[in-house]
Order: sequence, then C-alpha cells, then structure tokens
Amino acid sequence: MTEAKTMKDWALFYHDKGLNVIPISTSKNKTPLVKFKDKYFSREEVIQMWTKYPTANIAITTDKLFVIDIDVGHSEGVNGYDSIEKYPNKHLLPPTLEAKTASGGKHLIYLKREDMKIQQIIGWLPGVDVKASKNNYFLVAPSKTDKGAYEWLNQTPIATAPMQLVSDIMEGKGYDKSNWRAKNDFSKTYASQMWELFIKGAPEGARNH
Repeated sequence: MTEAKTMKDWALFYHDKGLNVIPISTSKNKTPLVKFKDKYFSREEVIQMWTKYPTANIAITTDKLFVIDIDVGHSEGVNGYDSIEKYPNKHLLPPTLEAKTASGGKHLIYLKREDMKIQQIIGWLPGVDVKASKNNYFLVAPSKTDKGAYEWLNQTPIATAPMQLVSDIMEGKGYDKSNWRAKNDFSKTYASQMWELFIKGAPEGARNH
C-alpha cells in the first residue's frame, strides 16, 4: 500500500519544480499563514512552514505565471463560465494546464512572457478575475476548503498566452504596450523542461483521472 502524501510532501513537490509555495489557512478566507511579500522561500523554509502548519493548504505565487480564475456561485448570479463562452476572442485561450477550484470554478494557468506587464484584475469579465501580480497567489491540489477540493483537470503543458489575449486583459489599464516583447523560445523551453515534468511527476492522487 502506497503511503499517503502529506501536505508537506506536496509543498516540497511544488517547490522542487521551481514554484514559490506559501501555507494558507484552511478557513474560508484562505489567509496566508506567513508574510510572503517579495519573498522566495527556500526548501528548508518550506519544511519549517509545513512542520509548524502541517495541515495548511498550499498556494503558489504568480511570479512566473498568471491565472485566469473562472468563478461560479456569486450572490448576483454571475457565472464565469458563461462569460468565457461569450468572450468574443475565446479562440485566444490556448489549451493549457487547468485546475478545478473548491467552489466548482476553474483555473486556466498561463506562463508569463519575459518583460510583459500584467497585474491582478478583479472582474476582467463578469465572474472572471486575473491573478497576475508578483504577490498574488492561487491554491492548488490537494488543498481543500469547506466548499470542496482543488484538483488538476488535465496533463496539458502550460502555455504562454497570445499577446492579443494579454492586450484584451490589460485593455483600459493605461499600460504602454510598445515595450512588450514576445519570447516564444522562452515559453517553449520553460514549458517543456518544467511543466511537462511537473505534471508527469505529480504524486499519485494529484490528477483527476
């Protein structure tokens, strides 16, 4: 019988793939249990954090990537899935690594381009947020809340979002887009070397089969 993985095992798994992990309270507020602004935690610090908080949920900071967060269950009746379906440039959303959130929503995870400018945007579309600032974070499997569990939905290597998608996201934010540079070689190398390893090397129970 395979020994069950602990939350510390999971946190170290993500850390060893080059991701910055932070412990999160299991309360509905999903509050960080440590100060993490502008910090990148070492492996030893990850061990210490989950030794102190062994049942803490796991979040990844969005320093290397950004997340399109599709939400459901708003009190106003807004459904993020409907907004994505109505998004006129839906074809700009390439296949990528996806996760189910505890509330039944979805995370679409995209790799940042070098030197691109993008930040957190609440309500990019109705029921759809963008988590992209350096100190934003998102929960990952096998984290759980009172609403349910986070699960990986596929094994697709993470993709770099097309520049037109980034432009749509940042529209009206006053950014000077003239200095954006596409870095496709960076995208391909990073995705193949880290993300394929990441999803293929996930411990048993990490993926939704």
